[in-house]
Amino acid sequence: MSADLLLEIGTEEIPSLYLPALVEQIRERTSTLLSQARLACAAIIPMGTPRRITLWVKDLAETQESLRTKVFGPPRQAAMDASGRPTQAAVGFARGQGVPVDALQVESTPKGDYVFVLKEEKGRPSREVLAGLLPQWISSLFFPKTMRWGDGSFRFVRPVHWILALLGPEVIPFEIDGIRSGNQTYGHRFLSRGPVVVSSPDQYLRVLRDSQVIVDPEERRKLVARQVLDAASREGGTPLEDEGLLNTVTFLVEIPTAIAGHFKPQYLSLPKEVLITAMVKHQRYFPVENPAGELLPCFVAVANTATTDPQAQQTIRAGNERVLQARLADASFFFQEDTRKPLEGYLPGLARVVFQEKLGTLQEKVSRIASLVSRWAVSFAEDVKKVAVRAAQLCKADLLSQMVYEFPELQGVMGREYARKSGEREEVALAIFEHYLPRFPGDQIPKSAPGCLVGLADRLDTLVGYFGVGLVPSGSEDPFALRRQAQGIIAILQGGNLRLDLGPLLKDALDLLKGKITAPGDQVREDVVSFLRQRLFGNYMAQGHPSDVVNAVLAAGWSDLVPLTGKIDALSRFKTHPEFEALFLTSKRLLNITRSAPPPAGQDLGQSLLVREDLFVQPEERELFDLAMKLGNEIQQEMGVGDFAAVLDLLRQLRGPVDRFFTAVMVMVEDQQMKQNRLALLRQVAGLFAAIADFSQLVLSDPARKGAA
Repeated sequence: MSADLLLEIGTEEIPSLYLPALVEQIRERTSTLLSQARLACAAIIPMGTPRRITLWVKDLAETQESLRTKVFGPPRQAAMDASGRPTQAAVGFARGQGVPVDALQVESTPKGDYVFVLKEEKGRPSREVLAGLLPQWISSLFFPKTMRWGDGSFRFVRPVHWILALLGPEVIPFEIDGIRSGNQTYGHRFLSRGPVVVSSPDQYLRVLRDSQVIVDPEERRKLVARQVLDAASREGGTPLEDEGLLNTVTFLVEIPTAIAGHFKPQYLSLPKEVLITAMVKHQRYFPVENPAGELLPCFVAVANTATTDPQAQQTIRAGNERVLQARLADASFFFQEDTRKPLEGYLPGLARVVFQEKLGTLQEKVSRIASLVSRWAVSFAEDVKKVAVRAAQLCKADLLSQMVYEFPELQGVMGREYARKSGEREEVALAIFEHYLPRFPGDQIPKSAPGCLVGLADRLDTLVGYFGVGLVPSGSEDPFALRRQAQGIIAILQGGNLRLDLGPLLKDALDLLKGKITAPGDQVREDVVSFLRQRLFGNYMAQGHPSDVVNAVLAAGWSDLVPLTGKIDALSRFKTHPEFEALFLTSKRLLNITRSAPPPAGQDLGQSLLVREDLFVQPEERELFDLAMKLGNEIQQEMGVGDFAAVLDLLRQLRGPVDRFFTAVMVMVEDQQMKQNRLALLRQVAGLFAAIADFSQLVLSDPARKGAA
């Protein structure tokens, strides 16, 4: 037998930002708790509105599954005497487990023979289990912020007003902070009066729909989308596509009604982003576009009501229009005031704005950004450098504008618009906007080289500066969003195809921060490099790449981030090649001998790679040397064009000559010159593998073969 479980927690309005993640959290936590409680079910359905969190479990088992466990006691030799009779140790163990002595059994284990008892815990009725489990489930829900209310100590996202808990038609009795569970719920705050009885879970959706509440968020989302589309169509346009806004509005209402409103056409002269921000970010309205993608002087608001009364709808429309009119009037005033002076005119004010207490003002930060861009742009065309340096000088000026003060989301956007108004080159205006990209995961990256350079300099200065004054992320805490800064650096270097060596970039950033940072420069460099590597590794793991391949490629060097993805892709594919295992063993053999024999004292690695051909004695030495020289040139060419699959194909040629070398040539001979020359040859060959990866980091699919290697 089975029955449906229904749990509803009625609260004050929950922030819409919390609810989408909460729905998935409910599913995961319920699955875990039911599994731990040995309660089987057919499906877990999480639902919710701003005023309720709902869990519906379909076909929950009537009783727990029984649990059979083995409890081991003393060793057999301690539990049984020579005649096989139980000793006092066995009697005591049986008594402690509540079973007769003759219930004891013996089992052989890796540690010897032990006595044990088989215990069976019969499953309890689900209703009894749930009475203790549901309060635990409610308390386990995570929210970014929680609160207490009244004189109670219970913490939750918002004050709880009622709890509905049913297993079939029966109430599951429990209490939280003085609130007893029952079979009553409440409908829409304004469109339904008093409590409503839910006689069984299968009546729940209907009862609440009759009380003007649509509990299923997916049903509510589709209804919002359809109503908004219809309302925009009646105005001759389509709503701006914004999945985030649609999700937000879905969890702002319990029953939606979309109503179109209008604003004065004169406001269309404002930048499009200003209008969209005012409507979407501040009012949760859907902007309306014409077929050409231009904004129309109208919007669609979604009210938390089900009224079809034209007069009531007109009242709602007028209220929303009045609020937006005030927003747009302010924005228009800010735009006019901000453009009374050129963007450059805001620069002196940056000296009065602190970027970070120990790292100085925004003016100092802008100076560092411009200096970094000037250094890094030397490899670009002169015009690119001019644009990048000018954009760097102006990149933070719009932070002092009234528009950005009122609408912080528009930083960079207004910098671009005000640069255009000030007569700056279009390339400069674009780079000012682009240097903030990417703003979030999946966002676009700068399309122009100046935008990439300024964005890279801004982020690297921030990352190095904060690490340099000890403000390092720890665990899940990252109050200064340094992980996002690091991801931005990686995205710009890789997505912008910037062949810039990270080592000199870090050195330049550290040089300009001397006198500001308090930690030793070498330590800061090491910490920042480690931080960026963690982000890189995490990115590739999230994309589904094998961890050993990622580690192998990164271990070979990653100061140039652009070729990493190509190397990882090529090596991942090559691991499935029939010859991979043999080549892996060849590289492993090379690395074992070269790493176990470091260069002679006083020689660096470069010197230890010098090979003297006049010291060759056996033909296998000459064969391997000639092939290494030939492959070195060919590999360099293929690396230059990014054909890493071709590089791996070239490396396959080494297998035979290396094997013949090890078969015929003794490396560790007494003649030191000959020994070091042969080691130098092997180091040169091993270096060919290192062009793409550290093969010692790779893992064979067959662990036994790996051990044999």
